[in-house]
Amino acid sequence: MDLINWGLDIVAPPFIFCSLCLFLPPFNLLKFFLSVLRSLFFTEDVAGKVVIITGASSGIGEQLAYEYARRGACLVLAARRGKSLHEVADMCLEIGSPDAVTVTADVSDVDDCKRIVDSAISHFGRLDHLVNNAGITSISMVEEYNDIADPRSVMDVNFWGSVYVTHFAIPHLRDTGGKIVAMSSSASWLPAPRMSIYNASKAALVALYETLRVEVGSDIHITVVTPGFIESEMTKGKHLAGKGQVKVDLGMRDVLVSVFPVGKAEGCAKAIVNSLCRSERYVTEPAWYRAAYWWETFFPELNDRLLQLLYLTKFGDSASDSLSKMFVDLPGLKAMVYPSSIHSPEIKTDQGNKREKKENGLDIQGVEHSSSTLNSPLIVRLPTLFISSLCSFFFTEDVGGKVVIITDAASSIGEQLAYQYATRRACLVLADIRGEILRKVADTCYEIGSPDAVTVTADVSDVNHRNRIVDSGISHFGRLEHLVSNAGIISIEMVEDYEDITEAQSVVDINFWGSVYITHFAIPHLRNAGGKIIAMASSASWSPVPKLSIYNINITIVTPGFIESKMIINEDVRDFKLITLFSCSLCTNFMHIFTSVPKISSSLDLIVSRFIHLLQALVSVFPMGKADTCAKAIVKSVCRCERYLTEPAWYKVTYWLKMFAPELIEVFLRPLYLPKRAGSCVTSLSNMIVNLPGLKAILHPSSMRLPEIKTE
Repeated sequence: MDLINWGLDIVAPPFIFCSLCLFLPPFNLLKFFLSVLRSLFFTEDVAGKVVIITGASSGIGEQLAYEYARRGACLVLAARRGKSLHEVADMCLEIGSPDAVTVTADVSDVDDCKRIVDSAISHFGRLDHLVNNAGITSISMVEEYNDIADPRSVMDVNFWGSVYVTHFAIPHLRDTGGKIVAMSSSASWLPAPRMSIYNASKAALVALYETLRVEVGSDIHITVVTPGFIESEMTKGKHLAGKGQVKVDLGMRDVLVSVFPVGKAEGCAKAIVNSLCRSERYVTEPAWYRAAYWWETFFPELNDRLLQLLYLTKFGDSASDSLSKMFVDLPGLKAMVYPSSIHSPEIKTDQGNKREKKENGLDIQGVEHSSSTLNSPLIVRLPTLFISSLCSFFFTEDVGGKVVIITDAASSIGEQLAYQYATRRACLVLADIRGEILRKVADTCYEIGSPDAVTVTADVSDVNHRNRIVDSGISHFGRLEHLVSNAGIISIEMVEDYEDITEAQSVVDINFWGSVYITHFAIPHLRNAGGKIIAMASSASWSPVPKLSIYNINITIVTPGFIESKMIINEDVRDFKLITLFSCSLCTNFMHIFTSVPKISSSLDLIVSRFIHLLQALVSVFPMGKADTCAKAIVKSVCRCERYLTEPAWYKVTYWLKMFAPELIEVFLRPLYLPKRAGSCVTSLSNMIVNLPGLKAILHPSSMRLPEIKTE
């Protein structure tokens, strides 16, 4: 397997590069020609069609309702603020909508989301368009949250609010050949400080709907919208603060928006509906924000430095001292770049609203935030880009004696990373839910060179356990140099096929929040030591593989391809279903897979057999790398201070294809994994190919063909 991947590392990049150079010019010319044809002759008439819009009481959602109403669409408007929503519905009826239904609902509640879709179907009997627009934000540095669990509401509304409504709407949209609008943000690719959780939630939406686009094929069209700064309550400074409290902070708004012109919500809504009617795949409004995407893609280091210079201040200083705030406070500039509607801190409120009762009111304030990052002149920062790149070639960090935390270290890449650090004589803090297996790994680390290895039995999805992992490392060693956030699980299922869509929450709890929690607690100690963070994601974060829509929302730092791993089974009853814990090549450590197998005495062998078939169908003819080889590459990359690593390296070409020709990726993946709607993974073309005589022996390690099951 290593030999095959080594050969592909050499052959695949130049081959794909040359192919793209030859293919992209005519391909883009064809796309342009087809887009002109669609805009001239194939624009959808939405008159009489039924449209659900969430977050419709204000901002872009309100203007989308008006735009659809002018075109004669029937509307189902959903938001938390019932009074404001009724006012919007009345206006829609006045300007042309035949009928408008309001549903007071909180999209973070799965039952409310079902009620939204049910209301549309019971009233109109059909559904043609779904606009997932509801969203909130939280403004804070990761390390500065008093309670790191506070920003969970951002993911609950921005991500799960879209997942829930989409799950219930897909069957009805299939019947009508409908369309979905996914309201993401340019923040999904632009790493603005203090917006980390919001940025992650919007990036997760892009990954989700790009995968869903492959799953539903031509049955449902999906348009992903990535607006820049648009007039709304968010650009008035409204954000979610601690303990569920909503604040309007005009000063912090000025810091974040700065001199970037804020677009009109009405113009943005018109552009979105026009693009949707032309069946476009992506919309960025204002269009010039797309340049930020290419800037971040080709010059991420420079982009990071510029954002730090613009937004961050010296440690302990107020955010109002940042250059972004100083620029926008220049005389007359704010009046030029900000619409008059966002000069005032007034936002819509409904007395007695369900969430407002919970949120303890509204607070309006100015800037009193401090930053925890040292800012320095650009003339000093730019040379460091060259120096750091040069150092990575000639100076490799010696981790001997340094303290390293590794989560999910009992098996697979986490276990192999522990061994790699141990051979380099690092001191280890190993965490996993399986304490007995973890202690065996620690004993092996002692034998091969680690001076000391501490084990912590912990559940990575529990915020208190995450704090205990870091505290154990500090209390035992007094410092922390490296954090390897390796925990991850998977759920293999189509979005529409979940019997209970809330089951998928565990994937985000561990893959995303597990990393956020431990990073929050570790950052102060890593700052003191000038330490490093290794974030384990997956190449699935840019490859929209069907049935992995929830798992694919990983944010990419280390992006392994298919890597060998061992299956670990641990039986647990949850809603009469068996949850299987295992370590799989789709992730970098052990995962959970939710199955529909009843808990019976013979179910364990049945689950193992079923998972092997599912895994083979997903991996197909892609060669699987060795876990120890992957771990070695990761540690070497960390010691050279590299920013990104993809292992095996040839998987990076799939990112190029995704960036320059996403349509081709989808055209390839759908017939490979989903040959027909009624088919399963096991009967797919991918599984048929990999079952050709002798092919598994070449591509899959023996450890994956005959999985060893670790149990406690």
